[in-house]
Amino acid sequence: MSENYKVEFKVRSYEVDIYGHVNNATYMNYLEQARNEFLALKEMSYKQLMARGVFFALVHTSINYRAESFVDEVLIVTGEIIHFGNTSIRLKHEIFNKENGKLIVDAQAVIAFTDGKRPIPIPDFFKEAFEQD
Repeated sequence: MSENYKVEFKVRSYEVDIYGHVNNATYMNYLEQARNEFLALKEMSYKQLMARGVFFALVHTSINYRAESFVDEVLIVTGEIIHFGNTSIRLKHEIFNKENGKLIVDAQAVIAFTDGKRPIPIPDFFKEAFEQD
């Protein structure tokens, strides 16, 4: 339904917990930043969308933690839009260790479109930019 995207992150020392591996909550930051970069590639950054009266609300995330990652490792976040609903999209994400290809996280996120207060239908310009023929 949508082209894949890929973003790299190097794990920083302040992103790890007392056990020395990436804190679970940090993966949410990685996923959001990857989505932001994905949107920007299509000239649909949050700022550009808000200028058109379109806002996003993350309404659901599910994450499966498959393996640990550590300081200085490079992670690759991949994703794609797997479903267009009436007022929301569902994305599939995966995070891999770049060096060994190990799956670290798989996740799904649901993003609702709003006018800043209430749900709105997904704008046609957004669908056209992200749907494949």
